[in-house]
Amino acid sequence: MIVHTAVFLNALLATVPLAAGAGMRWDVAHPYVKRHAAAHAVDVGAEALSRLVEDPQFLVYAEPGHLVSQLPHVTGNVAIRHAHVYRGTTAYHRGNQTAAARRDFLALDAAARHDLPLAEALSGLFFDHQPAFAVPRWATTRSTAAARLHTLRGHGGNIRSLATDTLPNGQGVVVAGDHGGDLIVWSLVTGESQRSLSTGVGPISAVASVQSPDGHIVVAASDSGYVVFWNPVGESAVTVPSRTEHLLRTTFCGGAFCDNQRWFMRNSSDAEKRPPCRSCPSPHIVKFHEAWPGHTGAVKCAATGVLPGGQLIAVTVGSDNRTVLWDATTGEQLNVLEDRSFSSVDVASSPDGRRVVAFLRHEKQVIEWDLLAGTQRLALTCYSSRSREDTPQTGPNVAYLFEDTDADAAVATEGNSAVVWDLANGERRHTLVHPRGSTVDAVALDRLSDGQAVAVTAGSTGRVLMWNLDTGHEYVMPSGLLTGQVHAIVTGRLPDGQTVAVTADSQHQVIVRQLEFGGVRLVSPGHFNTVNALAAGTLSNGRTVTVSVGRDGRAIVRDAATGTPLHTLARPHTTSIHAVSLTTLGDGQDIAVTAAGDARVVLWDVAAGRYLRTLPYMGVVKLASSGTQESGTGRGLLITGGADGRVAAWDLTTDRPLHVSPTAPAPVTAVATAVLPSGQTVIAAAHRDGGITIRDLPTGQHLSTLAHSRNGSILATGLSAEGHSLLVAGGADERLLTWDLSTGRLLHTVPIGRIAALATATLPHGQTAAVIADLDGRITVHDLLTGSRLCAPFQLPTPTGAIATTDDGLALSYGPGMAFLRWAAPAVHHNRQDAFAE
Repeated sequence: MIVHTAVFLNALLATVPLAAGAGMRWDVAHPYVKRHAAAHAVDVGAEALSRLVEDPQFLVYAEPGHLVSQLPHVTGNVAIRHAHVYRGTTAYHRGNQTAAARRDFLALDAAARHDLPLAEALSGLFFDHQPAFAVPRWATTRSTAAARLHTLRGHGGNIRSLATDTLPNGQGVVVAGDHGGDLIVWSLVTGESQRSLSTGVGPISAVASVQSPDGHIVVAASDSGYVVFWNPVGESAVTVPSRTEHLLRTTFCGGAFCDNQRWFMRNSSDAEKRPPCRSCPSPHIVKFHEAWPGHTGAVKCAATGVLPGGQLIAVTVGSDNRTVLWDATTGEQLNVLEDRSFSSVDVASSPDGRRVVAFLRHEKQVIEWDLLAGTQRLALTCYSSRSREDTPQTGPNVAYLFEDTDADAAVATEGNSAVVWDLANGERRHTLVHPRGSTVDAVALDRLSDGQAVAVTAGSTGRVLMWNLDTGHEYVMPSGLLTGQVHAIVTGRLPDGQTVAVTADSQHQVIVRQLEFGGVRLVSPGHFNTVNALAAGTLSNGRTVTVSVGRDGRAIVRDAATGTPLHTLARPHTTSIHAVSLTTLGDGQDIAVTAAGDARVVLWDVAAGRYLRTLPYMGVVKLASSGTQESGTGRGLLITGGADGRVAAWDLTTDRPLHVSPTAPAPVTAVATAVLPSGQTVIAAAHRDGGITIRDLPTGQHLSTLAHSRNGSILATGLSAEGHSLLVAGGADERLLTWDLSTGRLLHTVPIGRIAALATATLPHGQTAAVIADLDGRITVHDLLTGSRLCAPFQLPTPTGAIATTDDGLALSYGPGMAFLRWAAPAVHHNRQDAFAE
């Protein structure tokens, strides 16, 4: 049979013409072959499918719905990498894209996954007889991968606690306890239910799990004060139905027993009769040992660990102000902390096993309880979390991780952020900030397969984020659709060692998400909302950076070569930032200037990521910089345009305006600067009434007015190869206009779509071009002198918010994501970009 399928597959592939150089012409292949080649290859074997997936052109032209279902069968490093990229692209960019658009989407996602060979190969594929004009070097986006592995449904009530563990056979599992008192063990690999138990003790408020010699012991606690110890894989499990596993014992403040059908509470004031115990069909299945005093009220949280010598322990925190250390095998109490109210607990062991500590949160204090010595100490003092005694606990708000035997790290939630603490000195390392309007309700710490320590945070909006614990930078942790408030979060392991995050939300579902994608770290998007503007430039130290500002009130500085975040500038702006500029002062200090809707124009030290000062308010809506090399004055200058129509030039050494133009009837929509062949520096300012005013920069004298669109304009300036200083304007009237600023002559008008962003650049062969982004997400490049289009468009998943060019390529934004595209050949001339899209 395999022989016949191989023959048939070879016959199908033989119908695909060969390319002139090497490879196959999938662009002219028969539709049947594009749709079904992958399925026929699977019938032959994984290697046959892998050879297809290794071909970038096949990824572009294959039918996505048919190919993606076969990707789990691929083998080999290259094919697996390509499969990761393809699965993410098809999951988040659904619809009937053209082959050219799919090429560009795949190239962006390949760059986001650091698969630069694939990005290069995809960009080299010809459309309209041309390859892409630029190759993605890096990209950031919150939708680069289908991170959701499983959605586990089957709980009949709210899920407030989760626990993960690894069985002796290597299978990873997660245990969830719900409001109905049910415990369900799920497989992390298949997403299927493995075991379940109806405890009958009321809503489950806390779950923990610890490995035992014959499997693992689940510790569950309820609002009624019960603490349940359950071995889901005990010997009796093999002789009973899957929903009636081996329950070891249950303890309550006065004890509990089972009469084979019902629960009773002893020494209880009301002697309430419990619902039937569906897990006890026969007396020999469930065994109860002597009851031990537990909690007299609801149990808020629990954690498990292992003491030296292999003793399994559990720590429970109750609303009765008692924290109990249990022997998880016998149910015996080992130690009790009295009269202490805690809201969260985490247990961790040092790598050498000599230290086992419980980390307990009480509002602003975090207490470290040494479970071996029985001693306590104040580990750190932080701001208060959202959790209070009169507020239901929504998740663990403190987590603890041993880095080695001496230096420990902790993360504690504080409102809409989580703070990473160095417990060796009690100092803050980093603050991990969620979007405004949300709270961080749960946090988990773990190490990825390569040993990198990470924090995973989740909260009220359903957003799940992953952070590098060493640097505080965010990794991409795609959440997909936000489904509701996250009540609990834990991490676990797949058999291949990959780390996953498991969350429980207000929709009564458990979601398993990937934290690793073939060992690749995805570049953090940084922004939680749309990027409004970009600036790019080379600092005094020779490093080229990009600065992006967004609707989330953040300004993020990145290394333009790698996309690595260098600084996040989040204060003092309190609203959306809509403009940014880079300039250099006379003393060589590199400055970023940001303007926002909060009426602030703020100066930052770019190299240090430090706030400097705020300029006086002038209703700024757009701004552009003029560096010292252009002004000829040795001063860093800033040009601002206001909602009142005024244009001002600021001396950044004194923070005073050199000159301010009279008030105009129409707001300023864009500003730019240019140096004429005569050496004169001028300011171009576009107004919403369609006028573009040209002024002398040093004096502010009005020189001329150019007419454009009544819907406002986007401006950029450039210098042609012949030395002409050119001004380019575009707007909502779907025209691109270019003037020679020396003469004021309109060179050409090009019909084009509605422009979202505009910049000028000098291409590798020396040609000066206008780089245009329209509202459909297309990036086109036009000759600045003639207006003719130079190459095929590059398609983005969403419309572009801003563009900035450098010597090497262009930075652009799409939604909250960013990308840097390197010119298809090394740049040979300096590029400038002085304008910002409205």
